[in-house]
Amino acid sequence: MLSVEEAISAVLEGAAPIGHEQAGLGELVGRIAAEDVTARMTQPPFAASAMDGYAVRSKDMRVGAELRVIGDAPA
Repeated sequence: MLSVEEAISAVLEGAAPIGHEQAGLGELVGRIAAEDVTARMTQPPFAASAMDGYAVRSKDMRVGAELRVIGDAPA
């Protein structure tokens, strides 16, 4: 059995870099980007969330219980 290091070495020895080419937008399905792709501007241009509300544990729910916020997850 190969060690992890030997297995990684064997894989890297058999791998060779491939070239890259320019392609039109309609030709991109199934391809891998040669560089990072980033948006020029955030969409939507404001903080938005598909969901909002509170999460509570049922064991904390009792009549008259005062709950405290322990965290938030901003959009």
